[in-house]
Amino acid sequence: MSFSLSHAILVFSFFLFLMGCQPQRDLQDSSILAKVGSKILSEQEVMERLQNNGNSVADTSSIIEDIQADWIRDQLLLQHAEELRISSLDLFKEELDQIKNELLLTFVAEEILKRNPKQFDVSIEEATEFYQQNRESLSLQESFVRIRPFTSTSRNDAESARGALLRGDEWSDIVSRYSVRREEQLEYERLFVPARQALIDVPALNRIIRNLGISEVSQIVSYNGAFHFVQLLEIKPAGETGDLDWALDQIQSWLKEEKKRKYLNSYIRNLYLQAESKKEIYIRDVSTL
Repeated sequence: MSFSLSHAILVFSFFLFLMGCQPQRDLQDSSILAKVGSKILSEQEVMERLQNNGNSVADTSSIIEDIQADWIRDQLLLQHAEELRISSLDLFKEELDQIKNELLLTFVAEEILKRNPKQFDVSIEEATEFYQQNRESLSLQESFVRIRPFTSTSRNDAESARGALLRGDEWSDIVSRYSVRREEQLEYERLFVPARQALIDVPALNRIIRNLGISEVSQIVSYNGAFHFVQLLEIKPAGETGDLDWALDQIQSWLKEEKKRKYLNSYIRNLYLQAESKKEIYIRDVSTL
């Protein structure tokens, strides 16, 4: 019996029909961890986030569940925001511009400092010399605190971060996942700073710190287009001796931050002079107001 081309086409068509009748499994379904409408949270996306945060696969099941729950909640709210036309509200646009500017200011400062990291290194010898020269003034004339500050431009992220901290999750993981000031706030955890100057850029938190107990976490505070909270880790009361054991580490951090501050101010000054030479700056005399 001859097997013509028409037979081959018929058999092939029938085979495709049978294949179409079988329940098909999207090859990508197994990589989807959550889905809301057309939005998808993939396994690869979550694993990359976990790897970047330094987690091993063995200790991440609870973190992944948190990510899933947070992501689904966020997507549902974002969909509802579209239905309510939130993005068209004037107040939303104003807040968005404010948040964008704050992010830009944070990132541009970090980017400037990243370009010359070696300039801010402080050796043990340099810190020891500073300690010897200023030992008397290093005795604590006021209370010092060690804290964990947190900042996010999303209230949801701030709430998730605070909840994770209260559950006992690793601080480095929390900051890496949710904070918009990752490097700065991870560094801050190591520092002892004068209580009256701690988080002075967020006045409400500066006041709250003085009433927190050790390990206590503040409520979330909204300020300047962002959401903040703080955890008090340790207090060194006024009158305590600034001994070398803890002072050297703090001195290194202080000197490093001071070098960064001076470098950044110098950099901004140069930007100012450049703009001034191009006549791009106008400053009104306000002394007569």
